[in-house]
Amino acid sequence: MKLAITVWEDRISPLFDASQKLLVAEIRNAKVCSRQYQSFQPGIPLKQAGRLRELEVDVLICGAISEMPSTMINSYGISLIPFITGKVEEVLNAYIDNTLNKPEHHMPGCRFRCGRHGARQHGHNHTRKRRCKSVNKDL
Repeated sequence: MKLAITVWEDRISPLFDASQKLLVAEIRNAKVCSRQYQSFQPGIPLKQAGRLRELEVDVLICGAISEMPSTMINSYGISLIPFITGKVEEVLNAYIDNTLNKPEHHMPGCRFRCGRHGARQHGHNHTRKRRCKSVNKDL
């Protein structure tokens, strides 16, 4: 099984859409058999999803992700675990140990374990409605 993690320095890249590097790890019997860093072209969802398919990735762990790349990745049959934060090695070990659902691995504001199951399965999304304060024009 191949797992890809978006990387920025030694942490999960906070935004998939801008990621330029992936850690691709092959996992067998709860052990990492091989690992390699791969370049990744940000900003073009079709190319990003295609690159994951080219690398034969089964599961992708990332930070925040826009709807378009998320949809394309899912359409290629790649399991997506978004809204994850932390150091790459800790997240990799948490995935292997099946402890990725701990709060310390969730991005701030993700109270519904979206990193584990995805926002849509919980019936909510993370888009915020803009609220404008009314301005008193009589002043």
